[in-house]
Amino acid sequence: MTIHCTNTKKRPLKARVTVSPLD
Repeated sequence: MTIHCTNTKKRPLKARVTVSPLD
């Protein structure tokens, strides 16, 4: 959850794709 917020700020596009499978 914390990494998702941080990644979203750096690159929302990549963070979203990475969180999708992990979620």
